Parts: sequence; C-alpha cells; structure tokens
Amino acid sequence: MMSGPLAMGLGVVFVANIGTFFFPPGSALGAGLASIVVYGGLILFSMFLLHDTQRVVKLAERYPVQGHSPNYYSYGNHQYGTQGMRELRRFDPINA
Repeated sequence: MMSGPLAMGLGVVFVANIGTFFFPPGSALGAGLASIVVYGGLILFSMFLLHDTQRVVKLAERYPVQGHSPNYYSYGNHQYGTQGMRELRRFDPINA
C-alpha cells in the first residue's frame, strides 16, 4: 500500500544525494539538496520503519501457531490424547 510512495521518496533522496556531488553546499541549491538528503532521508527511514512494522503485524495476525498447520493430522485426537487444534491462534512473535 505504501510501497510505491516510499520507493518514489527513496528515488528523490537518491537523486538529491547525487546532486550534492555537483553543487557545492555553500550555494542555495546545494544547501537545499543537502537538506533534502538529511531530513528527507530521516523522514523516509521513519516511514520505512513504520511500513515494515505494519507488514510484520499483519503477517503475524494471519500466521498459524508455530509447529501446527491445519492439515489432516491436526484435527481429532493426536498421539498424546489431546484434542486437535480446532482454530488457529494468533502468532505471538515476542513469546515464540
């Protein structure tokens, strides 16, 4: 969902970084490009961090219990006499 705008922002920061090679930081254009690289990179990094965190949370909400899959052997009684898994629980990445 946010991958496209983040990729475009990365392109802008990358082009601004290349532009700092050609324009001295003392000029108005060079100072503006340097500001785009520093502050744009900071904002872009924060947005990438939020995007990846949201992606991990969404994947964790749909991930089955580790070691179990809803296949033929997970329903009914297993070899230990316990009832099989009737529903998928949420994956807890912290306590896994």
